[in-house]
Amino acid sequence: MKITRNTVDPFEHSKLCAAVASALEHACEDISLSEPNLVARLVYCIPNWVNKANIRSNIGGICKLSVGGIFIHQRPKVKFPHFPDTSQKSIELGDLLLLVKGENGDQRAIMLQAKKTKQVPTTPDNKNQHHLYANQPRFEYLNLKTSTIDKHRHITGLDVYDGCKYLLFNAYPQPKEPLAWTAHPSLPELTHYQTFEDELIDFILGYAGKPYTSPRGNNQDWDRVIEDLIVASTDVNLSEKLASTNGVLSKRTNIVACFLSGESNMISVLDSTFDRQGLPHLNPFTSDSQPPFVPEQDDKSTNDSASGISIIEFQWVREHYLKDND
Repeated sequence: MKITRNTVDPFEHSKLCAAVASALEHACEDISLSEPNLVARLVYCIPNWVNKANIRSNIGGICKLSVGGIFIHQRPKVKFPHFPDTSQKSIELGDLLLLVKGENGDQRAIMLQAKKTKQVPTTPDNKNQHHLYANQPRFEYLNLKTSTIDKHRHITGLDVYDGCKYLLFNAYPQPKEPLAWTAHPSLPELTHYQTFEDELIDFILGYAGKPYTSPRGNNQDWDRVIEDLIVASTDVNLSEKLASTNGVLSKRTNIVACFLSGESNMISVLDSTFDRQGLPHLNPFTSDSQPPFVPEQDDKSTNDSASGISIIEFQWVREHYLKDND
């Protein structure tokens, strides 16, 4: 069965809502930061605040919500024929990948393109990114290591907007206004706005996101894209390269290009990454802990720079799979 509100009692549900709200408030407290820095703060705050709340299901009291994250500054670039804006040679595939796995193995994902906005409704300023998410043309990776020789992919399906969305940070939040929204990448304007807080809670509980599974054969669809992003982002060569350069925390500047947050377990896609030496793991966590600062994105890098995508992974896991992270 899925972990839904039917299997999370009201007390645990209220703890989850409070933890998500605190994480977003902490992550978005300085909205003047760049979009990469806001994403980095989400990757830092959400796993740590939710883990701190110690959320459990009421299926015998043996399922715990375990959350881990990896931030990777160098994001995957893609191209496709007939860019609406021909001045660009490539665009980013996405900024943040959300993954959730239910106790029964049900897996869902949302790929988010992060932008700051002064108001909603809104229209993204990057026509090529909007076209990619809205129309899902067949695209080609430029700087993502894959297990297949053919680097072309094509996401299809009636539920594609459940998996590919915009994450809109409120550039001028007023009291009681949402700090961020998600939206479908519709044309000409984005539609189906939802607060990011509600989207996250629905996602964690199995109501949101696009299902995925292990790709079969020569599948180049959604399942393959999710596998591509997971494999590339947890690749030992990528993380070691980042950690050996500007991935390591600097005590003087507190600037990083790659870090881990939260916790992993034996069935986590991030598990091997958490076991790796040399990659910054930003623990211990307290409510006063400050996320790191990340450098500006190098827009000139395409084919020659290894890349991955930042990931936040939510898992409802039985206690015998959990590790002692103390």
